Amino acid sequence: MCGIVGYIGKQKAASLIIEGLKRLEYRGYDSAGIAVFQRGRFEVAKKAGRAIELEKEVGKHRFIGTYGIGHTRWGTHGGVTDAMPIIASIPVQLLSYYIGVERGCDVDKPRNLAKSVTVE
Repeated sequence: MCGIVGYIGKQKAASLIIEGLKRLEYRGYDSAGIAVFQRGRFEVAKKAGRAIELEKEVGKHRFIGTYGIGHTRWGTHGGVTDAMPIIASIPVQLLSYYIGVERGCDVDKPRNLAKSVTVE
């Protein structure tokens, strides 16, 4: 089981995403990561352990972006890892969201978002 938090707004995204991940730790917490869009690309931080460990790792980076996404996981098999496969798909997820918004789709309904991005 895992938890995913995203933020798009005017405030710096990293601290808000970390706070959201802390609230979702009951869904899983063997590793966590965030990706924040800034300076024209996604900056990533990830760490094995609870969200507090990720928060320490994020403190080593200079996250200034105002949108991003985070993920916390509880592995159901294999060892604890900070590999975070979802981090690789985050740029595509955010791009899909952006395209959906630009097309006027109801992005709160994932089925509609998936259709608008993959079918049209």
